[in-house]
Amino acid sequence: MRRLLDASRAVYWTLVLNRAESMLEKDRDADALRVYLRVAAAVPNLVRAHYACACLLAREERFAEAAEHAMRVCAQLPNEPNMCAILGHHAIREGDGERAFDHYTTAYLNGADDPSVAHSLITLLSMDGRTEEALIIAQRLIESGDLSALDRTVIATAYARDDQPETALRHLQAAMQDEDALPELREYITGAIETLVSRINAERSTLN
Repeated sequence: MRRLLDASRAVYWTLVLNRAESMLEKDRDADALRVYLRVAAAVPNLVRAHYACACLLAREERFAEAAEHAMRVCAQLPNEPNMCAILGHHAIREGDGERAFDHYTTAYLNGADDPSVAHSLITLLSMDGRTEEALIIAQRLIESGDLSALDRTVIATAYARDDQPETALRHLQAAMQDEDALPELREYITGAIETLVSRINAERSTLN
């Protein structure tokens, strides 16, 4: 009898999760999240529910809540890349760069889908003076092709910190050609280009 009840519950929660996924397909993310949260609370060890909660909460930038669900997933699936990425985002917002770096590294090495993982690693390594390692990741990003304006901006930052301002400038100029770049990013790129041009001109005048 107990097994029959357990099987019935499993079928019930599976149907509920399928309903939540159907909501996602209809762009009803808020409704889907409510369902996933209910399932996660009712069945604490159900990875599928916690995974969905973590992703949807992270999408809303509710990283503290997302991290709780991500940890639940990682308790059963250690080093799950997308969950490690969420834990990295949460650590950054808590000001813990070292813990963020560890999570991002795990996520990156295990093939996280989130492009911000590579961006964050490049930035953290560059800030720590480890530009050679940052450029290795940047080069892999370049080789992957189809770079976004944000990709190129992060890559440019790494080259600028490695005393390669002209290479950095080329990436920023390419980023400005991206029609999908957000206005805020364009404003940042414009300022960065002006800074790099001044730096390059100053270096050339010194050589002359």
